[in-house]
Amino acid sequence: GRRKAEELYGDVVTGDEAPTGGEAAKLEARKRMEKFQKRVKKSGENKMRECTVTSVTEYGAFLDMGGVDGVQGMLHVSKMQGKAVDKYGKIRVKSGDGLMVRVTNVDVEGGKVELTMAPYQTPDTEIDKEAMETLKRINEEADSGAKSAFSAAWEEAVKKSASKQRKR
Repeated sequence: GRRKAEELYGDVVTGDEAPTGGEAAKLEARKRMEKFQKRVKKSGENKMRECTVTSVTEYGAFLDMGGVDGVQGMLHVSKMQGKAVDKYGKIRVKSGDGLMVRVTNVDVEGGKVELTMAPYQTPDTEIDKEAMETLKRINEEADSGAKSAFSAAWEEAVKKSASKQRKR
């Protein structure tokens, strides 16, 4: 039977073997993580979500991410803010507390969801790039002789912003 089939077909899975035990659990967990990852992308990757604390450890808290997929996320103590942690780094939340968090990473292979309480901020380089592109467009639209008052004011504001960025 089986030995003969392996000799004929090598390691080909014939379809009559289903994952068992630990393999089945890993496959199911991976499917849940993939489903959760799609849900995060669909609803907005940088969106703040209200989640419920399920357990607290010395290094952070685990939160129920909501939804039918049963995924939990980990909020490290270094990513906590406000009421969740005191100024000495002592965790102040308990199981059942609701927290506003943002998903920073979904590791489908490892089965981990990383969270932060910090809202998403556009990197300064993106803001500067957008401001410079807008400035360029305004200047191109202005009469060839003199800049408009708005264009001159905008250019001055961008230069001030850039000089503040360099001083940091």
